[in-house]
Amino acid sequence: MDHVFIENKNFRYLMLGKLVSLIGSNLQIFALSLHVLKITGSATEFSKILIISLIPEIILTPFAGVIVDWLDRKKIIVYSDLLSGIIIAAYVLFFNAGLNNLISIYILSFIISIISALFQPAILTIIHSIVDDKDLEDTNSVNSGIMNVGELISPFIAGILMYRFGINFILYANAVSFILSAFSEMFIDIPPLERKEEHFSLNQYKEDFKEGFNFIYKRHEHN
Repeated sequence: MDHVFIENKNFRYLMLGKLVSLIGSNLQIFALSLHVLKITGSATEFSKILIISLIPEIILTPFAGVIVDWLDRKKIIVYSDLLSGIIIAAYVLFFNAGLNNLISIYILSFIISIISALFQPAILTIIHSIVDDKDLEDTNSVNSGIMNVGELISPFIAGILMYRFGINFILYANAVSFILSAFSEMFIDIPPLERKEEHFSLNQYKEDFKEGFNFIYKRHEHN
């Protein structure tokens, strides 16, 4: 597994970008949730942030997985991180101007979740394009491991940073981390997907969506 990191520059940059984006997203979810709990004292509002941050990504990811096959995957991950960084930076300005409220926090969380729904499937398809078939099992394990580690440590980091520095620092740091992640992803060389001469259509989308689910089902059967 080590040789993939040493020899495959594209995989290193991709995993770096994914790790930064994942920790940044999860850090923000928990930090905003703690911030809402602090200013409202309501466990219900705390839960709402978590739900609004997670549900859109869960629902949209299967559909986004088909869409990314028709788009430039490098642009998807670069623009996703760049857009996330810009949106969060803009929110910080509103936050410091005293214009923040629960609705604005909900909207921010919702938008970042939608962007993440495009980012994650693009990462998976890129891995299959930049890694040799013999290394796919190892790299998929690394990808899953990064997700597990990111989701595990984010709540602890969010709690510590909230206590030491406050929500403002976390938002600033997250905006910068997304932009740096986008910069690192610009150096990834991703071969274009080979597709037949087809135009995107609703029928083609349905066919691709069906093929994706059949692939997942057959893979599950063999496991």
